[in-house]
Amino acid sequence: MANINIQFIRMNTSENLEMFILKKLEKVTKFYQNLIDINVYIKYENSSENKGRICEVEMKQSGLHLFASANENDYQIAVTNAIDQVKRQLDKHKAA
Repeated sequence: MANINIQFIRMNTSENLEMFILKKLEKVTKFYQNLIDINVYIKYENSSENKGRICEVEMKQSGLHLFASANENDYQIAVTNAIDQVKRQLDKHKAA
């Protein structure tokens, strides 16, 4: 089982969002059991250029380091998009 670390940056911790993240990651770790570390960073940036709800996901596997980031108007959408991006990267490496 992967070591999962969730950090909330420039915002308060949200148990609901943390449970949502863990549920999404459960689907990934079910198919990729050789993941070592998963770091999820939830950030808020007040900027007129961006949407402001940011999720960054970093996954480490033996010899492999993957990263994805999503900036959306809603944290759940940002989490879903970032995790989907990393899952696609894992699928590419699995197929190679």
